[in-house]
Amino acid sequence: MSLYDLATKIEFSRIDEDTTEANIAYLPCHVGATKDALRKLARAKIDWGIEVLETKEGFTVVFEDALTVTVPGNYWNAFQHLLDEQELSKTVKLQCLLDEQGEEEQKHLQNLRDELRKALRGFYSRKEFQEVFQYVDSWKRLWPDSRFIDLPKSVRIQFQKQNKDLIRLEEEIFAAYSDDRGGLEQTIESLTIGRSVEMLDGFKGYDFLYGARLEKHDIGILEVMCDSGLHVQVTVSIQDQELQDKLEENQPPVKCVGTVFFPKPGMAVEFFKKIRIAQEDILQGEDNAQGARSEGPSDV
Repeated sequence: MSLYDLATKIEFSRIDEDTTEANIAYLPCHVGATKDALRKLARAKIDWGIEVLETKEGFTVVFEDALTVTVPGNYWNAFQHLLDEQELSKTVKLQCLLDEQGEEEQKHLQNLRDELRKALRGFYSRKEFQEVFQYVDSWKRLWPDSRFIDLPKSVRIQFQKQNKDLIRLEEEIFAAYSDDRGGLEQTIESLTIGRSVEMLDGFKGYDFLYGARLEKHDIGILEVMCDSGLHVQVTVSIQDQELQDKLEENQPPVKCVGTVFFPKPGMAVEFFKKIRIAQEDILQGEDNAQGARSEGPSDV
């Protein structure tokens, strides 16, 4: 009899409280099903009485009145290995199935954690977050002595604390889905394909996914944020009135509310350069005025 005939000859059924006995075949394509059936027995009790019957095709192993496993002769050694090489006579201990499951579960969870870490780093490598980096880098090139200022708690990842914040985010997501493997897998999928994350555990309640705030003492404060919709926002708060007046003279004009300028993201770097030029003009004017005062009035 072929393996296909053997498999189709045997009736497969789930083991549950309403089933007194179930039949299953131990075949390469059904190893997982056999393990699941034996683990269900192991969760009920560890020690089981068995009866091993030799047949033309191989062996039939009967676990009391709960399960019958048909094993083709050429897979008998593999079946014994599944049961930790125990002597299959009158009783068998199924603890090895639970131990293996625990090890497999831990390994699988670790694999999921590794996938989550990779997915988070991949998500935060998106072009929108790279854009934030580019604005921060451009600002720092113009004013290297600018210092980072902490952002409010509504920002999930802060530029200057990125590694630390990503580790904390990973831990929060993993803890939130510790008993929900399916939810964790869906979260990893959402991060990987770039689906909206604002309703996922770890991201709920945050207005911004990423951001940076830098202060240049004689200029003002740059704030670059990426919101939950992956829109980048750039604002520059100018404290010096003379500098602000000069910037408002620029063409094309940049939206300004009070002391805060709102350059469009695509024009932000150009606006930073205009700030630098305006600042240098003011300093040059002050130097010229100081020089004129030092020379004093001209002799007539």
